[in-house]
Amino acid sequence: MRALPVLAVVALLVVAGCTGPTTPTDAPTATDDATEPEADSDATTATSTTDAPSQADETSTSADPTDDGDGVPDPESLAVNDTETFRNLTAMLGVDADKPTLGTRNLSQYFRSRDTPRKVLLGLEEFVKHPEDDPHGLATGDGRIYVQPAGASPAVVEQVVVHEQFHSVQFQQGWTAPSSPVTTDGRLAVGGAVEGASVWIAGEYTERYQRDGVERQVRMVREAVVDGPDGWRVFRAPYYFGARWTEHHLDDPANVSWVYANPPETTEQLMHNLTASEEPVRPIAVAVEGEGWFESAGDRLGEAYVWATLRGELDANASATAAAGWGGDELRMVSGPGGETRNLTWAMRWDTTGDADEFAAAFDDWRGERDVNASFRLVRVNETVTLLLAGDRAFVDAAVVSMGDGNTVVVERSTTGNRTAAGLAAASTRGKA
Repeated sequence: MRALPVLAVVALLVVAGCTGPTTPTDAPTATDDATEPEADSDATTATSTTDAPSQADETSTSADPTDDGDGVPDPESLAVNDTETFRNLTAMLGVDADKPTLGTRNLSQYFRSRDTPRKVLLGLEEFVKHPEDDPHGLATGDGRIYVQPAGASPAVVEQVVVHEQFHSVQFQQGWTAPSSPVTTDGRLAVGGAVEGASVWIAGEYTERYQRDGVERQVRMVREAVVDGPDGWRVFRAPYYFGARWTEHHLDDPANVSWVYANPPETTEQLMHNLTASEEPVRPIAVAVEGEGWFESAGDRLGEAYVWATLRGELDANASATAAAGWGGDELRMVSGPGGETRNLTWAMRWDTTGDADEFAAAFDDWRGERDVNASFRLVRVNETVTLLLAGDRAFVDAAVVSMGDGNTVVVERSTTGNRTAAGLAAASTRGKA
């Protein structure tokens, strides 16, 4: 066991961060998760940045900003010289670029998320209730950036501006990921490189150009990722882990283009500072064959999703340790004859038997804390493969699980009381609600 995306990733942060697309867009747009039973996505084409004023060294801007009637200050009233910040940024990067136009806007519309059955079952539906109260930023591919200052200190607003200006430089330089990931895990990993680099660059800017005592963005992001609302954790993770990953691989902002040419392919690689050639995914798939059951397309969620799910009920160390043995996974949502998708199957392959044991123990603790009107069952399919069944009790109890060709977990519908074709141990519990 190890120690301790081209689409942009929704990483809706309470503190510093921005969702910049890996390929520039003409205007920001936001999308909900895909309708179930299609695999719901954690991607969007919107760009967004947040910074929490609670982490700032001051509680308000040094000048009284004016606004245009919607509560958002005019750009001219911000206590930030965006010409100076851009000059410093491009000097640090060693590039020539055009300064983007700075505007202010209420960006809270980009910080909404529709609950899906998957999120509800895994406990990832909780988001920040009032995004208009936190500073955010947004960058577009046509030379514009926007800031929602929300009363943050000049130092924090300056970091948001720099973060978005860096995305503008990124677009102009053509720094984009070499591929378009098709899984949630892949998109989060590539998004981690894109956004993690931005967080790291903002931190390098802070070290060089902001006064002593101002925290780097990565330090603020960490607190939000570890202790923030459960529903935002998986989205914020690329910012924190991506910044750590970038810090591990780079020592000079002038070399930041390397990140876009060599992004990780999985969140396992992102979280453990590995490159795309290290720790390849171990193959695993799910096939749902029960009569009257209809499955979605498969989706790999990745180690970050496992960790974020467990972290909703377990402490930081327990959740990280239990997720660290991840080798591969596939999730499929399952609907019944009525078409409503309320069930999931999530197969996970672990690196070792001990890793599978560790996850199973953590899952028992997680399940015991879940307060939701749903049933859960973890099947130990073999020494290194587990399958999570969740949803309606009728579905969970009727599922018969077996190992197919070695890489495929088969889920069939039982007409008897024997729920595991292989006769392996399984458990089912009802949520506390």
